[in-house]
Amino acid sequence: MNAAMQTVGPKRKVHFPFSAEHDKLKEGKTFKDIEKWFPEAASFIDQQVKPSRDTNENLWAVTDLVI
Repeated sequence: MNAAMQTVGPKRKVHFPFSAEHDKLKEGKTFKDIEKWFPEAASFIDQQVKPSRDTNENLWAVTDLVI
């Protein structure tokens, strides 16, 4: 995602969007950047992946792993 974003969008590293509550996912800067440049990817993240503690607890748990 970073390489794609840097070719068409901001020249900074973009992190995968997460939020504690799904209702607030779209408010984050990272999500807004992805939505601006790749609206279909943003829609997929929002509707399928649902990277929020209240909608996808297993994915949220993975982000807490210390490697």
